[in-house]
Amino acid sequence: MVGKWHEGFFDPAYLPVNRGFDTSSGFLGGGENHMNEKVGCATDFWKNEAPDTRNGTYDAYIYQHDLTEILNDANPNEPFFLYLPLHNVHTPLQAPDEWLNKYDVNSTCTQRRTYQAMVS
Repeated sequence: MVGKWHEGFFDPAYLPVNRGFDTSSGFLGGGENHMNEKVGCATDFWKNEAPDTRNGTYDAYIYQHDLTEILNDANPNEPFFLYLPLHNVHTPLQAPDEWLNKYDVNSTCTQRRTYQAMVS
């Protein structure tokens, strides 16, 4: 499982790795900052059952790394299931400059450019 998890986390039994997934990385709550993985004053970014120390990197880049690792490690002769609930279309609207710079600024809707970069 890579991405957002909105299926409970008040007890370790509800974490993805305790609900049938071999691995997990991502958010347990909602509304996290894409750039530093914070919501309010707390960091909400997890790898399996512990906080993920890779926070501070745009979350889509971390997802890409984890997905590549999972796919490279998968046995092509065994059944495979990957749950990928992406967080990149949720607020706050944020994207790295390398993606923002691909789109012109639209004076009638300032958020459109950021949203375009987020879904690229």
